[in-house]
Amino acid sequence: MSKVRLTGSTSGYAEITAPAVAGNNTVTLPSSNGSVNQLLKNGATPGTLEYSTVSIGSTGELDKITAINGGPLAGFRNRIINGNFDIWQRGTSFSPTDNTYTADRWAIVFDGTGATRTISRQGFSLGQTDVPREPEYFVRFAQSVAGSGSTRNRIDQRIEDVRTLAGQQVTISFWAKAAASTTMPSVVLQQYFGTGGSPSANVDTTAGISLALTTSWQKFSYSVSLPSISGKTLGTDGIDSLVVLFNMPLNATFTIDIAQVQLEPGPVATPFEQRPIGTELSLCQRYCFVAPANWLAAKGGISTGVGDFSVLGAFPTTMRVPPTASGVTFATSNCGTPSLMYLTSGSASYGTVSSASGGALFNLTAGTYSAEL
Repeated sequence: MSKVRLTGSTSGYAEITAPAVAGNNTVTLPSSNGSVNQLLKNGATPGTLEYSTVSIGSTGELDKITAINGGPLAGFRNRIINGNFDIWQRGTSFSPTDNTYTADRWAIVFDGTGATRTISRQGFSLGQTDVPREPEYFVRFAQSVAGSGSTRNRIDQRIEDVRTLAGQQVTISFWAKAAASTTMPSVVLQQYFGTGGSPSANVDTTAGISLALTTSWQKFSYSVSLPSISGKTLGTDGIDSLVVLFNMPLNATFTIDIAQVQLEPGPVATPFEQRPIGTELSLCQRYCFVAPANWLAAKGGISTGVGDFSVLGAFPTTMRVPPTASGVTFATSNCGTPSLMYLTSGSASYGTVSSASGGALFNLTAGTYSAEL
């Protein structure tokens, strides 16, 4: 093995060692010294080095990096919320009706009759290596009875604001498998301009078509250019969005699993972005807050006898709009059932009247507050 040793002007040296391989390798150095902040890289001819400034280019090459807080290396680059399927505030198994939310931020949309669907949270085995970075959960879409007459059958996420990534090259990536060899019809990015007034028609961009799923996890990645929204008109109801649609087989039985969904700017699928679980929960709670028992509690009428009393509860994060409350129940003592006094994007207030002296109280036992798109 041959070596070239370059001795310094005072002491020490730099040594270049040729690899122990058959054949010849030639490295040609540039004819100039280059400029400040440039690096050497292979040129058009392998082995011929040239100087280059480093940044992220249009085809994903490194060229002119001035910072790593933008583009595909940025934090919060994944526009999907709960793409790791960690947050399930509403429950972990559903037999949904049309347009029902299941895992946080993920809705099921379908038509037709007679089909039986179950959407559920499934867990990865500890230490598995099929899907990298140790995810804990994935979503399962199981259709055990085919039904008939279906023209749509999907799981989707509605990303707030149709301006999201408009006019940009984007990449969607995810992992998927099936219980048996199955063709997933398509993955589509839909620019939805909302309702109310005279909004523009939806614009669909197909990312992937006829995805061949097997019984083993596979990573799928598609890069597309989203159209500009110049000249488009928004609806007046404030529900415009960029929708990611996973279109499922129609009028058929199947079981499809999906994990680690990521939508990001740029032409390259980067490793799945794992945000802190508290951060992900807060992002979800902008759209849905399932109140725990005793989130609200009030006590009144201790010495004054019959009288009004109320309590205000602040949501964990400001919601997208004042939410719709459903499934709200209370436990009461010496008072009537509390009624909603007001509801804002930041809080809810309930009040009632004590029915006896000596103390009255109520506490919330359940409630869901939804500001979904």
